[in-house]
Amino acid sequence: MLLAFDTALFGLLNGRARSAALDVVLPLFSDAWLLWVGAVLFLGGYAWYCRRNYGEALWRVIVLVMLLGLSVGVADMSCNVIKDEVGRYRPFQTVAGTHFFTPDRQWTVVDEPSYAPGSIGGSFPSSHAATSMAVALVVSLLFRRSNPWIFTLPLFVGWSRIYVGKHFPVDVVGGWCVGMLSVLVVWWGCHLLFIRFFNRRNT
Repeated sequence: MLLAFDTALFGLLNGRARSAALDVVLPLFSDAWLLWVGAVLFLGGYAWYCRRNYGEALWRVIVLVMLLGLSVGVADMSCNVIKDEVGRYRPFQTVAGTHFFTPDRQWTVVDEPSYAPGSIGGSFPSSHAATSMAVALVVSLLFRRSNPWIFTLPLFVGWSRIYVGKHFPVDVVGGWCVGMLSVLVVWWGCHLLFIRFFNRRNT
């Protein structure tokens, strides 16, 4: 039942709900290099804006960078481990008629899906969705004025991964969950370390 709904929703988002404008815009949210450059510039500018206009302490900006690095790293590694265990093929490898954005940045419609994964990697969960959710959640936890619009980032990244034929909707939702859990684990782990550090200094 879930897989049938997953496939049907993929067919809607990848096949029927398309436009010439989305063909140009959404692949940008799947471009890892462009996404990371944009994220770094945005977060740096946003941290400066919060510090200048709302008096955010410098240590919060430093903590933001540290937690972002740790959370994104944990999310990405967790996705790779789960992908190896699950071994789900990607839509363009299994679903005929998938609109696929190729590595050389060309759109094509897959008539005969190939099951050979090669260097493409597994489909579940989406690493892009996980890392973008981790970024959004860390920013929202440290800079509360960013809520809730910061979460449009993982929304658009997840949508783009379906639109370019790389992931099913369930892969994206799974990635979001991994991203959230990764932030909670990192947050909890850092909290315990700080508590132990300060307790030792006070004894």
